[in-house]
This record gives sequence, C-alpha cells and structure tokens, in this order.
Amino acid sequence: MNVKYVKDTVKLPQSPLAFQYNETVAVDLHELEPGLWFLHIIDQFIRFSAGSTMTTKKPSEFVKHFIHDWISVHGPPQKFSGNGGELGGRGLFFFLTFFLLAFQICEQTTKI
Repeated sequence: MNVKYVKDTVKLPQSPLAFQYNETVAVDLHELEPGLWFLHIIDQFIRFSAGSTMTTKKPSEFVKHFIHDWISVHGPPQKFSGNGGELGGRGLFFFLTFFLLAFQICEQTTKI
C-alpha cells in the first residue's frame, strides 16, 4: 500500500508588535525619485500612519520631520521599530531613544 502524506501548512497568527496606541511605531524611508524620500511612520497597534517628504537622508532632517509629523500630534512613542539602514543605522535609533527618555522625564517633572 502506497500512502502519501501531504503536509498541511497552517499559518499561525503573528504576535502583535504593540498592545496599545503609540506603544511602538515603525519608521521607514521610501525613495520616490533621486533626491526625494518619503518618511513613513506607522503605529503598530492601530496601523495609523503619517509621513512627509524629505530632500535629504540626514538624521537631523529625519528628527525634525519625526517631531513635526508624529510627536507633535501623537506624543512620543515608547519604542521604535525598523531596520534602521536607511536612516543612518543604529546611532539614530539610540539618539531617538534617549530623546524620548529625556522628553518623558521632562514631562514627568513638569507634572509634579
């Protein structure tokens, strides 16, 4: 008796990257044309997104756009997600993490 087994492929649900609004945001740069990039920021819980165009990939321009497009509207997120390659590597994400920590400390001290 020749029996063939067919392996069923079951796609397991992905574990969520966030459990509340503005907990984790993903950032990415999409090159629209040479010298023009689109900064895309996405909340990982509700999938709300925001963005703007940038003419350079300098970290200072990214920070300026991120503050204007996200933090000024939604407040600082708790965490970042993204590969970081387009945005200058890990250094930028460390800078943003410390920036957000300092922002949260200042926010706590002004409430006292």
